[in-house]
Formats: sequence, structure tokens, C-alpha cells
Amino acid sequence: MDIQIEKMCIEHLELIQLDNFDDFWNMNNLSEDLVLPYSFYIIAKHENDIVRFCWYEYCSR
Repeated sequence: MDIQIEKMCIEHLELIQLDNFDDFWNMNNLSEDLVLPYSFYIIAKHENDIVRFCWYEYCSR
């Protein structure tokens, strides 16, 4: 299985289906997080489908 790992960008949002998420976390939360300078998401893609994504937040002092 060929998996590609890359940093998520706004254009990836249309590839994500959030049907199984609760009311607390939704597509609006994700799109807001993507533009924050201290937050980013990494995606795993298989045959151009996003199969997983994870969030990373950091602080610089």
C-alpha cells in the first residue's frame, strides 16, 4: 500500500468527510485551525483519498 504523508492545506478540506464527528468538532473548526500560525495538520493519503489526519499545535516563546 502506497501512503503519502503531507501537511494539510485548505484545498484538502473538500476531500474530508466528517460524517462521523460529533457536534463539538466540525468542518468550521477544522478550517479555522488550518489558518492559525501555531497549528497544523498532517494527512495520510492513499490513492489521493485522505485516510487519516492528525493535528499538531505548538507554541513559541
